[in-house]
Amino acid sequence: MHEVIIFSGLAGVGTTTLSKDVARMLGRERFTAGPYFRNKGAELGIALEDTLKFPREFHREVDEIMYGHMMSGQKVVIEGWFQGVNAFLRKVESDRIYVACLDKTRFSRIAPRDNVTKNQARKINLEREAQNMQMFDEIYGVNDFTDPKYYTLRLCSERMNQKELAIHTLARLGLLDQIVAE
Repeated sequence: MHEVIIFSGLAGVGTTTLSKDVARMLGRERFTAGPYFRNKGAELGIALEDTLKFPREFHREVDEIMYGHMMSGQKVVIEGWFQGVNAFLRKVESDRIYVACLDKTRFSRIAPRDNVTKNQARKINLEREAQNMQMFDEIYGVNDFTDPKYYTLRLCSERMNQKELAIHTLARLGLLDQIVAE
């Protein structure tokens, strides 16, 4: 394995930061689903938390793009809520990592990033998560993308700083000897 490393998790757990750090440390290209949704949302006037308003075909299109990166033959890092499941369902040989932390920590991270209160971050993101779960169920028959069966490794981002978490991840994957940049 280790050709394709995939990070999935709910908003605010640190998948974006962790995937950037791991990609940089291993000298790999990184692909993420988030910008596709942000750009399409801006084009259509749809907020990220209004997942159900995005066309179903668009969700499939983004998953196809991510699958293409997974199957490129390159050593890549992929990040996206559903991408660990996408790889699992398509039997892509990969390290599929689910990152988690406490909700209060997630909302504390999201609030300043999105310039909202913690309560607003909680409300917005719980609704977004419910809509994503509904969308994943409608499109793929997967009603819980957080189910451990989809992942080869689960990490908690609660008690480590950014660098410690990246090193811990690479150690768990047996890739410390492949670090090209710190």
